[in-house]
Amino acid sequence: MAVQTVDRINFGTGRFYETLPGGYPFPIANATDINVDFKADLKEAFGEGGYPLSVADGHRSIDITAKHYNLTPQALANATNGTISTGTSPFAIDEPHTVPTTPFTFTLTNGATLVPNTLVVVAYPLVSGVNVPTVYNIVASGSEAVGVSCSVSPVGVVKFAAADTGINTQCTYQYTNAAGTRVSVANPFQNSAKAYQLVAIKRDNAPLDNSTAQLVYTFFAVRTAGIKNQYQEGAFTVYERSYKAYANPAGLVFQCDTVNV
Repeated sequence: MAVQTVDRINFGTGRFYETLPGGYPFPIANATDINVDFKADLKEAFGEGGYPLSVADGHRSIDITAKHYNLTPQALANATNGTISTGTSPFAIDEPHTVPTTPFTFTLTNGATLVPNTLVVVAYPLVSGVNVPTVYNIVASGSEAVGVSCSVSPVGVVKFAAADTGINTQCTYQYTNAAGTRVSVANPFQNSAKAYQLVAIKRDNAPLDNSTAQLVYTFFAVRTAGIKNQYQEGAFTVYERSYKAYANPAGLVFQCDTVNV
């Protein structure tokens, strides 16, 4: 039987789960930082003296923030009150093509499912003997101007002026794809975000008998306060979630379990 460690010494981070009503726990993968802030407003009553004659605890709140490395569609949908569906619109990025001789056209690799008005063409025409990167304007077919513009058909056929023969291009565009998952967020009415439970689990070695000590926080009702995304050169992306805890219909706010197993 393990010895119960009452005085905890914690090191590192743990893991946490979101559970929608009637559902199963959904893990938020690879948490790096979980912070719980218990706060109470203190109200002071003053008489003639400089110090208060009484202090009362008023409104209480629990703010929870969690930072994690992995982002899944379900986690993003929970954080933004979004819905999940299949089918996506990825980008082809810097797809290389060379303008051929007659008919001065090429077809984008995913041109058959090209999303309209998303094509960006960077061409490298010769200017005074130097290949100069130039963003071409997209114009109507028949209006292509050498070194300036090109046209594109609904099925991804890109057409250039005759004098642009032989120049290299890089094409970036969006196209539809049946694979993948999409999170869509509409403009919801206020007080429409899903409420769910939040469980945070922290494990440590118990030095008294080398058992595993667990610290388990269960918040019976939380609402998400959003998510922060930051993409930074030379660093892993850390997603930051925030929550506000409150009492569930049974009047329960949270419980904390300390146990050695």
